Amino acid sequence: MKQGKVFAALAVVAAGLVFILSVASTFETADWDSRPDADQLRRAGEELELPAGSIGGPLKSFSKVTLVGARRNVVTHLQMDEVEQHFSRVAKKNGWTLTSRQSGGGETSLSYCAGDFAHIVAFHRRGDETAIFAATYWDSDRSTELYCRKSTRG
Repeated sequence: MKQGKVFAALAVVAAGLVFILSVASTFETADWDSRPDADQLRRAGEELELPAGSIGGPLKSFSKVTLVGARRNVVTHLQMDEVEQHFSRVAKKNGWTLTSRQSGGGETSLSYCAGDFAHIVAFHRRGDETAIFAATYWDSDRSTELYCRKSTRG
């Protein structure tokens, strides 16, 4: 019995050490320069213009370990192709770079870099409406698609 408890304790210590090293690695490689304040994040989020007539909640800010963001969920009566065309026009008007387009399972997701910020838009049909998740992120982790600062991008 004592051998089993010792083994379990060693496994817990090893798992804790791996977690600590993982977190330390993330902070060591992170780019914390130019972290936006709440007002800068709000303004960047507002650049992600929603289709006219969209119905939904306000922009909500949040913070995670390596990123800050602002998101909102809305619905529109536009069809999926019209929603995609809308965000393509917004991106072109603002000079954003499309970094990813994924489609499957009835949902489409678009990712753009806009200066230091990433904009992610995901949408799918829900009954007679199209539900839209729209978010703006600033990430310090150089290894994610949400990291958009070109001057230091790896």
